[in-house]
Formats: sequence, structure tokens, C-alpha cells
Amino acid sequence: MDYAIVACKLAAMAKSKRRKTIYSNDYEELLELLREGRRRTGVQQTELAAKLKITQSSVSKFELGERIMDPVLLRDWCKALGVDFVKLVGEWDRRLG
Repeated sequence: MDYAIVACKLAAMAKSKRRKTIYSNDYEELLELLREGRRRTGVQQTELAAKLKITQSSVSKFELGERIMDPVLLRDWCKALGVDFVKLVGEWDRRLG
């Protein structure tokens, strides 16, 4: 799976939802994957924030769903953790059924 396919899948998922994604169960599942990935790699929020050049507070707000993450930040987030972006999106899609 390449990045173009992943981008199309993300766009299709976003279009298929009529409600705001920040409040959806699907988005919460993505956030859970991101939290799992950070914890599994042993990276603290402050370390991730430094790698992304954002504040620790911003990392927390993204993880809690108080801010919505765009696909560019999602890709950067994965890179900062050493998590494969395409595999993460594939796992997210698998969990959503």
C-alpha cells in the first residue's frame, strides 16, 4: 500500500461520516492507536512534542481528542515514533471493520 492509496482511504473515511470526526468512535480508535504506539515505543509526550516542534500540551490535546489531527501531522507523528504510517492506517481500518 502506498501513500496515495492511504490518502484516498482517509479522504473516503472522512467523506463517509456526516458528523464531526473529532467526536466519532472512528476518530477515538485512531487516537487509541496513537497512544498505544507512543507508549509501546516508550516515548514521553515531552519527547514527542520536541520531535514534532509543538508543545507537550498540544500532544496531550491531540491524544485526548481536543484537537483534530490532519494527515500531515499524523504522518509526522508516526515518523517521530518510528511507526510505519501505512501500517498504522491499515490497522486502524482493520479495527473499524
